[in-house]
Amino acid sequence: MTTNNIYKIIADEVQDFKQNPALVIEGFVRNQKEVIEKIIRLYNSKFKDGEFDSEGFRKYFKNIVKNPCNSSTKAIKFLPADIMIIPAAGQDDLKAWIMDRDFKYWMKEKQFAKILNRMFMDLPIFGSVVLKLVGDNLHFVDLRNLINEQAADKLKDASYTIEQHYYSLDEMRKKPWDNIEEAVKMWRETKRPYVRVLERYGEVPESEFGGDENKYTYARHIVYMPDTRYMDRIETNTKGIILDATKIKRDEFPYRDFHFEKIPGAWLGIGRVELLSDPQLRTNEITNLRVKSSYVAGLNIWQTRDDNVKKNLIKDVKTGQVITAMDRIEKVPTEERNLSAFIEEERSWAGNADQVAFNYDVIRGERMPAGTPLGSAQLAAQMITSYFEHIRENIASDVKELIFNDIIPLFKKTGEHYIRLVGEDLDKWHQLKTNARANLELFKFLVQKKTIPTSIQFDVMKSVIKDKVKASKDSPLIPAEFYKDLKYSLDIVITGQERDLRVEAANMAMILQTMVADPTVLTDPVKRKIFSKQLEAVGISINDIEPEEAQSQQTPIEKRTQQGGGISAPSMPQVMQPGL
Repeated sequence: MTTNNIYKIIADEVQDFKQNPALVIEGFVRNQKEVIEKIIRLYNSKFKDGEFDSEGFRKYFKNIVKNPCNSSTKAIKFLPADIMIIPAAGQDDLKAWIMDRDFKYWMKEKQFAKILNRMFMDLPIFGSVVLKLVGDNLHFVDLRNLINEQAADKLKDASYTIEQHYYSLDEMRKKPWDNIEEAVKMWRETKRPYVRVLERYGEVPESEFGGDENKYTYARHIVYMPDTRYMDRIETNTKGIILDATKIKRDEFPYRDFHFEKIPGAWLGIGRVELLSDPQLRTNEITNLRVKSSYVAGLNIWQTRDDNVKKNLIKDVKTGQVITAMDRIEKVPTEERNLSAFIEEERSWAGNADQVAFNYDVIRGERMPAGTPLGSAQLAAQMITSYFEHIRENIASDVKELIFNDIIPLFKKTGEHYIRLVGEDLDKWHQLKTNARANLELFKFLVQKKTIPTSIQFDVMKSVIKDKVKASKDSPLIPAEFYKDLKYSLDIVITGQERDLRVEAANMAMILQTMVADPTVLTDPVKRKIFSKQLEAVGISINDIEPEEAQSQQTPIEKRTQQGGGISAPSMPQVMQPGL
């Protein structure tokens, strides 16, 4: 196998990343590395050239980018509870209900809420977030260590994607790779504190695997190459050690990228910090000019034409002392006379920042200016909400793709397992289990007795089964093949709505009113289907509000006892009565 070619390929790609930024249009280029470094500095209130200026004055940073980022995070976030699994048309809703509960437990176990929270925090800051699927876990990728084709639309479409890893010596030796000791020996000669390992995904000549050099294959290479600090100068190193080389399918590409807003021609999304870089820089300039002027304004300087007065009026003169002078002693005017212009310009830049980032007082949770009509405030809130709703839908679509393509296949590999249910979910499971066992007992009765049991007999059977089910402490057991072909029988809906107790109360009142007005809405197949669609539109499953069908055995017995006499004719629905 040829081992020299891959080092040159990686060195050329690293150099391409450094020297060839994404050309959006003529005169507009975006250097991914420089943008990320600028974002980190601005968000953390740091200057590129240090905390002191050329005159030795301390520079102050008035951060105006954090608040828009936090407001955007609040506007686009959704909770794991907003992710619902519902049955596709014609599929089993019970299976979807069990899967929904199982998936919510998985999210809690894997701390999926933490992943979503960090994603919503980082997206407005950097504009892009990258997750890496390693085994059964998702990890965040540090954008500072990501090297990729900058003009690609998605990472999976890029001609190359390289992730840098920095390991300590102990971490390096724990990796399940080949040639680790050779890499350690080469690393010791560099005097670097960490071992830099490059993980590359992309096409390489077949000759890298002993094949035809004119043919290409998609592969993953994990390579140690001595760190020559490619961020600072040209990557000239073309030697290293191959730790792992594997042919893979493009579907096995492990990175999943999410974006806040994008522009054509560049992979890195646009976050709030990058949009507000100009207002931030000018605000800092105004702030530091005012600070410097305050140093002069704070001085008490006096002037007089009398040469005999050579005293320090602060140290040498006491209160009440009479000074004899041939001319008047006057204070030198040092106050800031351009303060109003500074304030006006700073206010102008603050307004520009709000316009660019759509960060008005409504989304910040601040009180509207006095005299603002209620209708105007509501209209502004609706417009801002609709803007962020568009961004949230795009993010939700990517999260849905992640769940379908990566997370649900993990369920198919879990095999037989138990799920934990509590409260109403446990009562619902007991009801389903009772109905299933009651149907089995009914079938056995038909086989053995050759007749249909009376309603009293069936109620007694159901009541006994219900008591046994509730007495058992067994958790629901999910068979190994229960989620087979799950992607084709389920859909995932991310509502993305903040919880509003007033809206929820109104929805529950609507549900109760509908059920009281028409009790058959849960029993008639057509009505039940339509009612189920209405509930799904407001984020409620029909299985959560369906009443328990099992009744106690005492009530029908008492009713039958009071009737007395012979057996009355059964009451049949109007459409089934004979002669009609």
